[in-house]
Amino acid sequence: GAGGPVLIATLEDTLTSAAASYRALYTVNTTSNSVIESFVYSPGGDAAVFDTATTSHTVLRSTFVTVAAEAAAARYIGATDNDLTDSRFRSPNGDGVVFGAGANYNIVTRSSMTSDTVNFAGLRVVGGSSNTVDASYIHNSAGHALDVQAGSNSNAITRSTVSAVAADTPAAHVRAAVATRFNDSWLVNPASWALVVDTAAAGTSVLRSTVVGGGAGQAALHIASATGTGVYNSYVQGSTAVYVAASSATRVAGAVFVATNTYGAGFVAASISVGLDMSSTVITAPSQGIGVYLAGDMGLMRVSTNTIRSGRYGVYVATQAAGARVWLTSNTIIVPLAAADDTYGVLFNG
Repeated sequence: GAGGPVLIATLEDTLTSAAASYRALYTVNTTSNSVIESFVYSPGGDAAVFDTATTSHTVLRSTFVTVAAEAAAARYIGATDNDLTDSRFRSPNGDGVVFGAGANYNIVTRSSMTSDTVNFAGLRVVGGSSNTVDASYIHNSAGHALDVQAGSNSNAITRSTVSAVAADTPAAHVRAAVATRFNDSWLVNPASWALVVDTAAAGTSVLRSTVVGGGAGQAALHIASATGTGVYNSYVQGSTAVYVAASSATRVAGAVFVATNTYGAGFVAASISVGLDMSSTVITAPSQGIGVYLAGDMGLMRVSTNTIRSGRYGVYVATQAAGARVWLTSNTIIVPLAAADDTYGVLFNG
């Protein structure tokens, strides 16, 4: 309803929808309400909807659950400056939490957001901006754990775990969003990509984080058609650690990239990627692998002051696009001698 503060749930309350398709909790145009140590449940719809002009609400030590198909445990639409702390949001057949259009400046702390179905997520951000998830757990056993979509700007995942286990599905997917930040976090999917940044996403950054993927032929960090992606002081491990395609202004500094597939690469930039600046990074590839692979790129591709260890190729520079400039400066490249195969510190082939 409208108006000033109203305490909507108090200590140890249970809120359950009266009919199968109803929401257990709905707020609109309200300020400074609280849900504390409560259980909010809907069998057939969203468990809770925090709608337009819902501001400065507190969710504390509470559990939100829905079992309905395509429903969310908590959905925020046009709701701002709300705090979700020490709480659990569970939707096995839909989204754990949704920050929709106009859901801005919300903070999730020490909470879990989980789903168990494909095409949904533990946390989905669709048009919400400047939201922060800190010290929390985001998981999906069948699809994306985290999905950040177009119109979502300046959202941050800090000190959190983002995990998935399904094949051909990234744990975290950032698409057409601006300035998404992963700080001091763990992103993992042992069966696929850990993080995909694509579809004109801009300004995505990974800082002091661990990114681990496991899909054969799928990079732990996959960047495609994105601009200004940065990886700083982070550890990335996968079949191929990092794959960059048709992207521009990619920056890497102080990272560690480890390829685990026999023929994998530590870092790949290909398919008309424009501009790379990679420095102070340790890159490791296995017996038949490639440390750094550059193919079909444009602009200045600068690889400097890195340590590159690989069993077959340290740096492999294939045919570049017109106008490309490849700078390899002050790198330490370690490739063993092998009787069975030719090995190369740097190979220009094209």
